[in-house]
Amino acid sequence: MAVDFPLVLYDCHFEGLSWKQEAEEVNYVLSALQQHWTQSAVKSHVLHGMIKGLEASGGVSSNHCWLVEGSRQRNYRPLLERPCCESLESRIDHFVKRGRLEREEGENGGDAVHRGKRSKHSHNSSTGPVSSELPPAKQRGCRVFTKMFLVGLTGGISSGKSTVSSMLRELGCPIIDADVVARKVVEPNTPAYSRIVHHFGREILLENGEIDRQKLGELIFADGEKRKLLNSITHPEIHKAMLKEILFYFLRGYRYVVLDVPLLFETRRLTKFLNHTVVVYCDPATQLSRLMQRDGLTQEQAEQRVAAQMPLNEKRGLANHVIENSGSREDAHRQVLRLHTKLEDSMDFLLVRVIAIAATTGLSGILLYAAKILIS
Repeated sequence: MAVDFPLVLYDCHFEGLSWKQEAEEVNYVLSALQQHWTQSAVKSHVLHGMIKGLEASGGVSSNHCWLVEGSRQRNYRPLLERPCCESLESRIDHFVKRGRLEREEGENGGDAVHRGKRSKHSHNSSTGPVSSELPPAKQRGCRVFTKMFLVGLTGGISSGKSTVSSMLRELGCPIIDADVVARKVVEPNTPAYSRIVHHFGREILLENGEIDRQKLGELIFADGEKRKLLNSITHPEIHKAMLKEILFYFLRGYRYVVLDVPLLFETRRLTKFLNHTVVVYCDPATQLSRLMQRDGLTQEQAEQRVAAQMPLNEKRGLANHVIENSGSREDAHRQVLRLHTKLEDSMDFLLVRVIAIAATTGLSGILLYAAKILIS
């Protein structure tokens, strides 16, 4: 039987799906699964059957993983479904020994990357090799292209923005988290660190010399002028660091990059560069409840922190896309899958390609004209 590539299905591919749901819901998952894996189609009824099998065994657990393999005759069929105590690495070793996967060292000496090997009997052999990076699961989903566009993701405190960001990351989308970047640019011995200590004093420092984010947060949430001062120090450094990461993903050929920015609409410095903006919304009562529970705040403290940000209703009116996150995680997950599919099929990418082709054609014409002059 002609086999293309092994495929690993993790729990995140099944989250929020059930046997009774329509094939449309499953197809959103398939659009993410199919990007790098094979030239055979993954049929929705096959995935339905796998979901049914998972539910019959007691539902999806954090220890469950499926290995399946594809063929031109049967598309995908479950393979090597083994007890949870057997590690994923041992199952991958099985494929390596069979010559169906090649093991390579990951970037910077990191995790090993496993790439599928094409069977000599595989169909459509004229097409270039398709790579499948098995672990980690987060590196799947976004297709790889030579140009890309930017998507801004924002929300309010405790609206669930980080949850949505994690879901997109699990689909393989590159995420640039402004909060993570913000922590890096204020590390000791950086320009922003020195200016913050100069303006806010050494009492905001921990014993190890790092900035105590909780103390600094208490200062700026209580004083609007201090908040503006801090933003004027950190935002330029954050934007420079984010630009470096954007260029990194651009050179790697990703279709789109998600900029996870809490104050996206407050600062408005990045919005002019974005093709799409996404707001994670939840109703005010849910937002307060989550914040009080998460941070152990009183209602007054929580209301003060929410009031320090632009209201979610206002952000909702400024965004191109809204993820409604007042309900269950499963409902939010389905919305994220739909959003990912829309972005993957966006006309913005086609426009970028047309402009790039036109520019390349124009440059080629100029070079050809110059060459003719030199030759003559």
